Amino acid sequence: MGMYWKFGKTYKGKVEHEMVKAAIAVMAEAADTANHAERVIYAKSILDGSYNREMLYIGYATNSTIKANHEADTDYTSDLAYVATTLFNAFAGVSL
Repeated sequence: MGMYWKFGKTYKGKVEHEMVKAAIAVMAEAADTANHAERVIYAKSILDGSYNREMLYIGYATNSTIKANHEADTDYTSDLAYVATTLFNAFAGVSL
């Protein structure tokens, strides 16, 4: 099943924490922000808990820095924050 399955509850909790922070930021962004409508729909799904958590965990696990730091048992919290902002549009269905 791949390396994603090596991540436990701590990883999942950190991922969800960063996505909630990103969702809150999206809800507060200006209405004229590019792709705002699509981003708000996804942000709402995060905040109401209806989003696909498993795909989110896998998406984060594709980041090589997160993978390496997790395997080395070093802090990767700042990497999770970076990935939250860079992958938000992809998870929201916005074309890059």
